[in-house]
Amino acid sequence: MKHAKKALCLLLACLILPLAGCGKKNDTSDPDELQPAAVTATPEPTPEPSPSPTPVPKVAIEDYQYFLLTNSTLAVIFKYPSHWINQPGKSTISYIEPVNPGETPARLAVTSKSMTQKPGSKELKAQLDSFLALVEAQCPDYEAGEYKDNVAIMETTGIRQRYTARDPDTNVAITGYALVCYVRSARRIYLLHFTAPTRDYDELSVVVDVIRESMSTT
Repeated sequence: MKHAKKALCLLLACLILPLAGCGKKNDTSDPDELQPAAVTATPEPTPEPSPSPTPVPKVAIEDYQYFLLTNSTLAVIFKYPSHWINQPGKSTISYIEPVNPGETPARLAVTSKSMTQKPGSKELKAQLDSFLALVEAQCPDYEAGEYKDNVAIMETTGIRQRYTARDPDTNVAITGYALVCYVRSARRIYLLHFTAPTRDYDELSVVVDVIRESMSTT
């Protein structure tokens, strides 16, 4: 009997060992189980081309329209081209012609300053020269042009200096116009400054005349 029990125990042991994982390791993976997908390189997105800027239409001089501006701080009223863009400043009113990137625009600036007494002709000329010295410092190839006095403006007369230079941003040849006058009723010196590409200046001189003739005090 003892030998029979011993043989039975050995047989059970032989059956249990394979179930316990002895011997060769069984593959317990499920063939239907989802396996990690192979990593696939994501293609770089093709950059979309930048849209071309819409060309700025050129307004013919005969089609220019003007708005009337009143500025109580500088005590001045004047007309400016309605489609030009305002460039805010602390003590100067500026407008710039809209142009395509890389092109040189025409520019307009008007300013004034209070005076405690009427300046003499030399002092008025010194004011103009001081302003033009700033222009010369900013614009390459500056060269003074025609000087003229007794220019009608704001029911008085002023002094005017033309000049040529190069635009500091585009290096295009420009022609400038700076006019200074003193208005007794406002006790102020006024400055009108205008620049344009030299090739366009003669045509745009009509715009300068409209601005100058429209200027008055508030």
